[in-house]
Amino acid sequence: MQPRPIALAMTVLAAASQAAPAPVLSPSPPTICKPGAYNDWLPATAQVEQLEQALSTYFEKIPLADRQLPARGQVYDRQYRGLMRDGRKMIYGSFYPVGRFRDDECLIVSADGGNQLWYLWFDAQDGQIVQFHIGGR
Repeated sequence: MQPRPIALAMTVLAAASQAAPAPVLSPSPPTICKPGAYNDWLPATAQVEQLEQALSTYFEKIPLADRQLPARGQVYDRQYRGLMRDGRKMIYGSFYPVGRFRDDECLIVSADGGNQLWYLWFDAQDGQIVQFHIGGR
């Protein structure tokens, strides 16, 4: 028996409305980059934990059908930098597959990594993720 068009349309809409799962982060601690040439301030561990806790809520709002999501099936390491943006303390997060880069150095990670490299801006003063993008887009 073939599905009727209305049932098929409802199935497609239901799949599109499912929330995207939060990416899986490595259990190892993140790299928090010290102030220097590319960093303005040092994020506190509590601020980084707040950012990582905000990931689930943030991704729940993104439809699973969105093609601009981090690659599934990956475990991600991450680096955080404290930067000033429009007079606000922001944390810039770079996320990449475990083992792709050395954990002990802060890098400017290339934006050409498809959906295996992704980035976000977190407003450390408001505790909100304000921007998210996939590498190469």
